[in-house]
Amino acid sequence: MANHIGVIGAGVMGEALIAALIRIGENPSVIDFAEKRNDRAEE
Repeated sequence: MANHIGVIGAGVMGEALIAALIRIGENPSVIDFAEKRNDRAEE
């Protein structure tokens, strides 16, 4: 069964969480995030 991970808010904490998931080997294609600030989402 494949995992799918969602992060609400890609602020400093959300970015740290996503980076840690990728660092431990999680496939970036299963990580989604929601961010209300367009400028932050584009980073």
